[in-house]
This record gives sequence, C-alpha cells and structure tokens, in this order.
Amino acid sequence: MIDMRGLLSFHLLWLLRGGEKCGYEILDELEKRRGERPSPGTVYPALGRLVKSGLVNKRREGKRVIYSITDSGRREFKKAVAYFQKIYGEVLREGEEARDMDDLGIGYI
Repeated sequence: MIDMRGLLSFHLLWLLRGGEKCGYEILDELEKRRGERPSPGTVYPALGRLVKSGLVNKRREGKRVIYSITDSGRREFKKAVAYFQKIYGEVLREGEEARDMDDLGIGYI
C-alpha cells in the first residue's frame, strides 16, 4: 500500500497516470495545483521511492529523466483512491455541500 502521509506519492501517481513526464513537468503540475513550487528535494526522493517500489519507471532521454507509471503503480493507485474515498469521502461530500449552500446564499454552519 502507498504511504499516504502527506499524500505526495498519491499525487505523483495521479499525475503520471495521465502520461509520462519529466521531473520539471511534474514540478510545474504540482505548482499549478498548490499555488507554489514544491521543493525538488522533496519531490525527487518521493519519485525515487516510487521507482524503487516498482510503481514508477524512469528512463533517460539525453539530460532529461522521464517518469511513467507501471501497471503495478496503476493497481496501487486504484487501491489508494478507494482508501482515500473511504477515509475522506465524507469530508469531501460535506465540503461540496457547504459550497453548494454558499452558492445558494444559505451559508453553512
């Protein structure tokens, strides 16, 4: 099972399930979603752990390192999504309800 502490591994697999990416593309995608650029000193070791565990492949293209999700990574990602939904589903649903109530001008306590 993927270590869910901090959710970085989960997020990396989520990004890679859409296609292979180099490290800079991964950093760019994370920055778009977080609003700030994550430290390469955090992201690259996490990618290394995913490679070591067989969930992600890496290969060199000149100076670039390209990362891609493996079949095992896809299976583990699906398990992680189910786990995430089980643990956080209610929180996310309540968040959606709160936004819907705000949109209607009802407010949420």
